[in-house]
Amino acid sequence: MDRSFGTLTRIVLLSLFLLVSRTPSLFGQLAALSSFEGIAVATADRTDTSRMTDGGVVSVEGAGGFVVPLAGELKGRADRDGVIGVLLVPELPFFTNLYRSRKLVLSAAEFTAPVAAGASSYFMSPSKHAPAGFPAYHLFLFNTTGAAATVNVYVYPTRN
Repeated sequence: MDRSFGTLTRIVLLSLFLLVSRTPSLFGQLAALSSFEGIAVATADRTDTSRMTDGGVVSVEGAGGFVVPLAGELKGRADRDGVIGVLLVPELPFFTNLYRSRKLVLSAAEFTAPVAAGASSYFMSPSKHAPAGFPAYHLFLFNTTGAAATVNVYVYPTRN
């Protein structure tokens, strides 16, 4: 009887271990870094929705917030002082419909990398934190420098 109790205990413990190891949210673990790399971004003002570049969708479900740095390379010399930025728009029908049918962007967060006139090399934004109010966001990129750029956006979910 003692032997079968020990076997049963081991089976229960093994089952609990497997359950916990396959359910990261039980211990508050978050998704890993999401990388959106090599995005070609033409010149587009922040309000010019028809020329913004679609960067894809990122999930931050379960996160309290996220940190977003962006970095990249100008493909020519910047004509003027400007920024290369990304808007995070909640991935929900209300926000998507506004963007598609009315050309309005209601962004929950914005991250930018400043670029000086005459610059012609690499750029990087400071890492900024934003609270996560929605489980997923659509990334829309813009570029006010006058020079095309290749942009990388990194989204790292945080607990707070």
